[in-house]
Amino acid sequence: MNDMYLLWTFVISLAVIIVLILSKKLNPSLCLFIGAIVAAIIGRVDFGSIAGTFNSSFGSILVSTGILMVFAFTFSQYLNESGGVTEFAKFMVRIVGNKYDLIAMAIVGYILSIPVGLLASCAIVIPMFRPMSKLTGRPVPAYLTAFVVPSLLTACAVVPTSGPVLFAGLLGIDIGWYMIYGILITIPGAIVSTIFAYLFSNHLKKKGHVDEIDAEAIDLSADPTKPSALLVLALILIPIATITIGSFAPYFTPDGSFMRGFLSFIGNTGISMFIITMISMWTLRNYLPRASTVIFADGIKESGTVLTMLGFANVYAGVLQAAGVGEYIVGMLSNTSINLLWLALILLVALHAGTGAGTVAGSTAISLFMSTFVDSGASLMAFGLICGIGQLVLLIPTDVTFWYMKDASGLTVGDTVKAVCIPSTIAGVVSFILILIMNSIGTFPMWF
Repeated sequence: MNDMYLLWTFVISLAVIIVLILSKKLNPSLCLFIGAIVAAIIGRVDFGSIAGTFNSSFGSILVSTGILMVFAFTFSQYLNESGGVTEFAKFMVRIVGNKYDLIAMAIVGYILSIPVGLLASCAIVIPMFRPMSKLTGRPVPAYLTAFVVPSLLTACAVVPTSGPVLFAGLLGIDIGWYMIYGILITIPGAIVSTIFAYLFSNHLKKKGHVDEIDAEAIDLSADPTKPSALLVLALILIPIATITIGSFAPYFTPDGSFMRGFLSFIGNTGISMFIITMISMWTLRNYLPRASTVIFADGIKESGTVLTMLGFANVYAGVLQAAGVGEYIVGMLSNTSINLLWLALILLVALHAGTGAGTVAGSTAISLFMSTFVDSGASLMAFGLICGIGQLVLLIPTDVTFWYMKDASGLTVGDTVKAVCIPSTIAGVVSFILILIMNSIGTFPMWF
């Protein structure tokens, strides 16, 4: 009972962050830092060590994901500026035809979010929905469902997107196997969400849903002034291939050999994204509307914003850990009969709903719960996957991406909830069930 203040440390500091974020008067990164200060004071962290905790927690983010983030954002900037993303989306629709256009959008969303990220892919592809709706007669909300949910799945759970890379680094798990398992559990979720999109489309048509469309029907023909879809696909697959090969190098190369060292080097997520950025600068140079150096600088600016938010999120998590909040919550929950994986999901959903940032929720959950998984012998791989797909479960309007997708698509709040929140929760639950099944089998390589 004497340690009850630790629970209040978590509750009050989280409440401060939520109120400040919802007020929309302060930058979310600043809200997290203020929350960390509040947590340090209420949690009775020694004042002499608070600054050190802040610095080490922020610095660890730069160590684990700094290089990756810089080059991932610059790579996506080159793809965006060249017009390659739009050409890839149009290519997929041409290949499958209008009847299977939602499948095309699902594939585009699933693939594009891996190197480009969720918000960047949404910014480019979502404006295509109304012109496509004029061409096919399919409701705009159905396109949003088909595209966004697979995008969320890969953005939250598949390396080399920033969140999964951060989670793998914090947990110390093999990043190659983490990527493979991430793909295995997210593909079924993407399939289910695509089926939902078709059912949703039919439901809207039966109800007489009409979109106000003032856009011209989209021209799906290839634009010779833009990079080809196959070139874009190749650029996306190269870092995935190098990371995979680098992770599996120990299985087919001699220990201490030059080849193992070389493959491990190019398979590092940061180095892989550096390589593909350099390749993109060369192969896309004739399609860029601005100087390459300017585009590179814009990518660095974008990465700085995200790195700052992740750094301050880790500062908040580090303070909670230093105060002993994690041990207290774990001790309190250990008296329940709920499965540890379920507890991890519940904690993550609560943190995500409160902070409105999935990566923040995941890194905080790891800080609070990792020692429990280690002590119990439970799978850190499963925990890492839950930190990813758990972000889709009960995705609500406290998440900034909800409002971004609403504004980008021009839908009402109600339609956005139906098109994004409900199917994303279903997809997240499907992926979570697969994690439970894999965990019960317990025979997968590198699972523990």
